[in-house]
Amino acid sequence: NALKLIKNGDVIFVDSGSTAIEFAEALKGRFENLTVITNSLDVYKHLGNSGYKLIIIGGEYLAQEEANCGFFAVEMINNMHADKAFVFPSAVSLKNGVMSCEMDLYSVQCAYKNNADRVIFVADSSKFEKSGLAKICDMDIQYEFVTDSKINHEIYQMYRENNIKIVKGGKNEK
Repeated sequence: NALKLIKNGDVIFVDSGSTAIEFAEALKGRFENLTVITNSLDVYKHLGNSGYKLIIIGGEYLAQEEANCGFFAVEMINNMHADKAFVFPSAVSLKNGVMSCEMDLYSVQCAYKNNADRVIFVADSSKFEKSGLAKICDMDIQYEFVTDSKINHEIYQMYRENNIKIVKGGKNEK
């Protein structure tokens, strides 16, 4: 469970997308002191009355994603720092790396990754060993991955054998 990686007082980047909305819902009321920086209007709306300090990233508005992106969004992120970045990629593959299919959001996801002490990629099991259009980064043992319990056992074992930190179904089995 991705929420177990957060502690009270953290500053976190939260990406956009449907998984981000679920993440924001689960985040509500879990912590007394948290700063959430996001480009997602959905995440911002879900956490609006949470009592957390919220910072919305500006930039060009991408209506179909309800998120801000582009040059100004990236500039804003590059002038910030977070303890943790929660990035929701389109695809994850040992061979091809962590990928995005949404070109407008790609640079925002890269900026989140580059400006956080710890990077956690959250993806449902259907996104593993798939490929996307743009590479956010290569697979690296410094990154952490969170997925659901439905991940194929062979894929899960393959990631563990490659020393990739992967959490499934709320249980950390590094």
